[in-house]
Amino acid sequence: MLDLSKPQRQSTVGIVVLFFKHLRKAGNFVFYFFILKYSTNTSMAFLWTGIAAIAILTLVYSILIHRKFLFYVEEDQFVIDKGLFNREKISVPFERIQSVHIDQNIIQRALKVVGLKVDTAGSGTKEMEIAALPDEYARSIQAFLIEKKNLEVLETEGNTVESGSEGKPKSSGEPLIELSLAEVLTVGVTENHLKTSFALFALVNGYFWQNQDFFSNFFLDYIQEGQEIWVSKWLLILPLLLVALLLISIISSVVLSVLKYYGLQFIVSSKEVQKISGLLKRTEYQIPITKIQSIKYSSNPLRKLFGINTVVIKQASSAASSDKQSLMIPGCKEEQLEAIVKEFFPELTLSSLITFTANPYLKIQMALVFAVLPSIFIGLLGFFEPDFFALSIGWLLIGLPFSIKYASKLHLDVDLEVMRLHKGWLFPKTEVVKYYKLQSVTMRQNVFQKRRNVAHLDFYTASGSMRMSQLDAAVAVELYNYILYKIEDSDESWM
Repeated sequence: MLDLSKPQRQSTVGIVVLFFKHLRKAGNFVFYFFILKYSTNTSMAFLWTGIAAIAILTLVYSILIHRKFLFYVEEDQFVIDKGLFNREKISVPFERIQSVHIDQNIIQRALKVVGLKVDTAGSGTKEMEIAALPDEYARSIQAFLIEKKNLEVLETEGNTVESGSEGKPKSSGEPLIELSLAEVLTVGVTENHLKTSFALFALVNGYFWQNQDFFSNFFLDYIQEGQEIWVSKWLLILPLLLVALLLISIISSVVLSVLKYYGLQFIVSSKEVQKISGLLKRTEYQIPITKIQSIKYSSNPLRKLFGINTVVIKQASSAASSDKQSLMIPGCKEEQLEAIVKEFFPELTLSSLITFTANPYLKIQMALVFAVLPSIFIGLLGFFEPDFFALSIGWLLIGLPFSIKYASKLHLDVDLEVMRLHKGWLFPKTEVVKYYKLQSVTMRQNVFQKRRNVAHLDFYTASGSMRMSQLDAAVAVELYNYILYKIEDSDESWM
């Protein structure tokens, strides 16, 4: 019988888990010891003494943190009491618990324990995490908290937990999606490598400027010797560096994808959706069906070639934690995507949709902002460097059709119960939501839009917002009134 009325501690081996967790954070101090050693020519004894001191202090700190960490149940709240110098008591009412997750990194796996994480509504900053519990005990706590949450919902709403579940998935709990190793590698290869390149460049650049004096002294001789080569051969060296950065980005993306998505399973049951994935850190992440706000799927040019999409299931959360509390499924094939959409939005296959497109003014606006004006600015630089004239013309020739194509792809589909917003061309994104999940609808119209008789529609859910840009004003008013009516007319709860 599980009894959480008295304060409980984590497993004793949690000290080791906490030690490695805090040691990773202490890595910067080790790095600075290396900088100090090589920039001041101190002895190796100094270096190893510093590293040993950091390890001992981290171990002592982990032991004390472990002893000061307690969790228990107090009335109708789950409580975590933690902190060494600054004590912190986090109390969460059962009814505010969103979901309870179990994960297991390689250290926890070796020690045969798991971590327990609690997601709460509106808790973007407070961390509810227990680092080390025996697997069976952790799952009993998970089941206990979920049961208590459901009972609180029953008492608050005065109906059954499954109320308002029409159209909800009724699957048996078998995996709807399973990714093989080859599919995970495909996900890594088709990541946005430009984004990864910028992230790597920012990381390296940040470390360089933090330790500029050390790097300047350490590599000064090499920089001075190669300065003439850099100046004379920069047209050859720069492309090689860019290719090297791209290759490193691809390798990084593949490695990260294997670590995050290895053995991924996506399971749908009558009460929740669950994602299980990870190589070194195995994570089980659940979202209750009632908490799902919308489903978003996207692709990119590389993933289009392989016929795969990234699906994001968004749940109710605070703005600070919305990304962390979304469930992402990469490498989703077209037939799997259709199965997911049909599972949660069967209305899309049972009725015809009415499509609303943006006013042609949007094409003009996009062309001006992303093609014409940047081209003019680049062209002005041509008076200082003639090569910019050619770049200006090139930007206009490429940017103009891209901007017009992007604007032409924006459209909103609506039916009696569901709306679907599609935007993007090279990087298409589609988001689907039921009307009763919307919290509000706003029609926006600035001075310029009033003159052109167009308006924006903004849709807000508990997981974020969506915008349909530059609708004809009459259409925007009609949609605004209709969707507000559907929101107010529905008896179903958005949570």
